[in-house]
Amino acid sequence: VLDLLGQGTFGQCFRCQDPLTKQMVGVKVIKNKPAFHNQAKTEIQVLLYLRERVDPDDRRHLVRLHDYFQFKGHICMVFELLSINLYELLRQNKFRGLPLPILQHFLQQMLESVAALEAAGVVHCDLKPENVLLAAPPKVPAWYLEERAKGVIPKGPPGRTKRAATAAASAAQGKGKAK
Repeated sequence: VLDLLGQGTFGQCFRCQDPLTKQMVGVKVIKNKPAFHNQAKTEIQVLLYLRERVDPDDRRHLVRLHDYFQFKGHICMVFELLSINLYELLRQNKFRGLPLPILQHFLQQMLESVAALEAAGVVHCDLKPENVLLAAPPKVPAWYLEERAKGVIPKGPPGRTKRAATAAASAAQGKGKAK
């Protein structure tokens, strides 16, 4: 465990390094309460279904669940390590908005991910900027956004977005089982 990335109603998220592969990952640790465990099991079920059946090639901009386990009564979910969320990006830019090309790029990816969820019969019940995470780079500085808006930096957005699954997501009937 390297850093605390954030905390919420259901638990905490940490930046970790896999001791075997040295890969950086995000680990979501769910609070040790029955209601949260039930919600986490549903989330795992949905994420496994999405990974294995809906987006096996990782082209739909959906967050990737790598693994999950229990530790001292807590359900732990291992994800690809993502960067800042859309709200944080807006905050870093002093809520002045984003340049149109970047907005178009992000919106295209978000629409693709929501369309993939809809086609799979999955409803994301918590769509908000805090649940849209950038996959790369680790930080998009405000100067980049300002220079890009002026056309100074070559075209191409700084990163791609990923839809973060939440415990509020629900699956269509019979789509896999969580351990």
